[in-house]
Amino acid sequence: KLSTPDSAYNHCEDISFAPLLLRLPIGGIVRLLAAVLSERRILLAGSDLTVVSGAVHAIEAMVYPFRWHHVYQPLLPPSLIDYLTAPMPFIMGIHSSMMPQVRKMPTDEVVVVDMDTGASGQVEDDASLLPRGVSITLEKELHEAMSTNRMYSLETNKQIGGAFRRFFLAIFGGYEKFLRNDYGEKIGALQAEQRWFDYDGLAKSQPSRNLTRFVQNCRHTQMFEMFACERLLLASKPDHHVC
Repeated sequence: KLSTPDSAYNHCEDISFAPLLLRLPIGGIVRLLAAVLSERRILLAGSDLTVVSGAVHAIEAMVYPFRWHHVYQPLLPPSLIDYLTAPMPFIMGIHSSMMPQVRKMPTDEVVVVDMDTGASGQVEDDASLLPRGVSITLEKELHEAMSTNRMYSLETNKQIGGAFRRFFLAIFGGYEKFLRNDYGEKIGALQAEQRWFDYDGLAKSQPSRNLTRFVQNCRHTQMFEMFACERLLLASKPDHHVC
């Protein structure tokens, strides 16, 4: 059965990042993050199913506080391989023995990540959309976390999760100021409980042109729209606390 991830396991500290960071170069992880934020079709393949499954969970966790709302299958059985030709976004994992069959399928637009070699493809264009400054900071912090050589420790995992959270905070940390309850311009804006999300205000508030462009691109993803909708609903409750 194909599904979306369980929100109860979305928090960074609940899931180990080690299966992902020990198999992919830091630059590859940042490019993969860009593909996830662009809601691509993403396939992880490897000979160790524990590593593949763990890496799929880590990918979903690294976008916290956003959530992946599309198809999500840490281990896709061979009997369901035809799902890889589906047009909707997905994150899936398979055993590497299935790759010869995958290569015969129309999967040109699928981002395939080889968990045995660390190689990946179809992510350069997405990576160019990431804000350069915060991306460089993220890479630096991930390198620092990996330099401890204690990738499976809780402390290192928290450090890695913190690096991803700071990446998103640097861009979206001030979003609460753009949860409006006035009667300003809101045509086409996401609305809930007599409030609306000022996307344009959030984009224009960014300190650089590439950050503005990045927020504008995120505007049309389901991850960002669901994030905004959830925060609008929370903001409408008495004594609310949004995060």
